[in-house]
Amino acid sequence: MWKIEKGVSELEIHVLDGSLLGGLLVYCTVWDLRKKEIPLYPVLVVGVFLLGIKAIEGEFAVVTTALGALLGIGLLGISKITKGGMGIGDAILFVVIGISVGFFPAISILFYSLLLAAVVSIILLVCRKVTRKQTIPFIPFILA
Repeated sequence: MWKIEKGVSELEIHVLDGSLLGGLLVYCTVWDLRKKEIPLYPVLVVGVFLLGIKAIEGEFAVVTTALGALLGIGLLGISKITKGGMGIGDAILFVVIGISVGFFPAISILFYSLLLAAVVSIILLVCRKVTRKQTIPFIPFILA
């Protein structure tokens, strides 16, 4: 494994990691709100960069990165089983989130995103702004 070069601190690596993920989430939120789809090319490019960063961090990062990515891969399976209950793009984005933050933080992000989406969906249904058949963009709840 590569090691962090002299002069590059762990803090700088974490800031770069967080900035890439944060920027991606903002970009995907705007895209999702406008088009109700996820732009896969930027998600994949950022995912590759994050894998590179994790490779530089060392062996421990490889384990947490792999476990984090497994969450997104599991969501891909759920997306297929539920025939789009959760979009494939959302699941692929969770692969990248898992790569960036690791398994347990990614689980927390997923839990709170789903909880917030459920609360907002109930409010929208009660106010008759949406019907049960309509979909709402999920990425804004991840960003929140």
